[in-house]
Amino acid sequence: MFYAADLSLVVSTINSGTLLAYTALTFTHLTQQDIKQCLCSQILYLSNNRLQEIPRRLPESLEQLTLDRNIISDVPKDAFTRNLRLVKLALNNNMIG
Repeated sequence: MFYAADLSLVVSTINSGTLLAYTALTFTHLTQQDIKQCLCSQILYLSNNRLQEIPRRLPESLEQLTLDRNIISDVPKDAFTRNLRLVKLALNNNMIG
């Protein structure tokens, strides 16, 4: 399990290609530019950040994704076409209308 409060640690860990089963990156004020490649294996928490859109290039093995309390306003039709294992998606408290 990985928790981070320091943004530089978060970005360097994501970009290093570290494989994690559970990644919690909440309250880190991440933006889309910070998420270049995330290789977490199954569970990814990205709540309480400044994400304006669904992150691209999510791992195919992702089973749970939490994106609540961001500023996402739209969910593209093809946002999760690669994520066939995704069984839980949380998007509450965004700006989706």
